[in-house]
Amino acid sequence: MSIYKDSIETLRQTVEGLHASKARYKEKTFVRQVHDGDLLWEGDVFVFGLTYDSKYGGATKEQIANWRLPGPTAEALDAAERRGQKIRKQLETDHARNPEGKRKAKLAYAWSSPIKGSDKRKFNVVLHEGLVKSPADAVKAAMAKK
Repeated sequence: MSIYKDSIETLRQTVEGLHASKARYKEKTFVRQVHDGDLLWEGDVFVFGLTYDSKYGGATKEQIANWRLPGPTAEALDAAERRGQKIRKQLETDHARNPEGKRKAKLAYAWSSPIKGSDKRKFNVVLHEGLVKSPADAVKAAMAKK
């Protein structure tokens, strides 16, 4: 077992901060990475379910408050509306061809590791997408990135 206790709340906040989503704790899984008989890493990996705020694209209240700028003229609004309709039609066509483009990860894997020579911890967050299908895959992906 891991000698370090990870705070679920700290990991949840890290996941939410990195991926502009709401994270909800689902489970904890023990993972051991061994390569050629050598122990590379072992510890607990926490799984979080992700939900995205589609209304504001995950923006915080402070960011939304900063969006308030002096308004454009009526002609500029009409021109923007026409451009928006054209772009919306193009995006709908693109989405019909490639529905994967709008998908977002539904799970995130998070854990922390000690930093050598320090009493601080490094937080790791890997999304459940692409080749990452399990907590063990997430640890492998993070180790490969190093």
